[in-house]
Amino acid sequence: MGSVIMIPRIIKRKSKVVPILNPRDELREIIDEYLGMDVANLFDQVIEEIEYDLTPDEIGDDYEAISDGYRNMLVDTMNELQEIVYAKRIDRKRLERLWQNLNKNL
Repeated sequence: MGSVIMIPRIIKRKSKVVPILNPRDELREIIDEYLGMDVANLFDQVIEEIEYDLTPDEIGDDYEAISDGYRNMLVDTMNELQEIVYAKRIDRKRLERLWQNLNKNL
């Protein structure tokens, strides 16, 4: 069975059902229709100020970069662990540093 994509909808005046494809534009149109152009312009100004004031951290996490960082840390750890295991003698201090580094980064 195929998946069904649900598009949010809103019922506007005169029982008109409108799919919401761009929430900001749709909300602005509703504000304009029900509250007038002045309030719609104020809405635009508020949105612009909020977007301008947000830092990249507040907008959202870059999950790809975060997962790449964890992957790189794990690859480095595995490589170092492999060196420790295949050495003629296990360097306990090096193993402890590796463990501490893992704990610190997780």
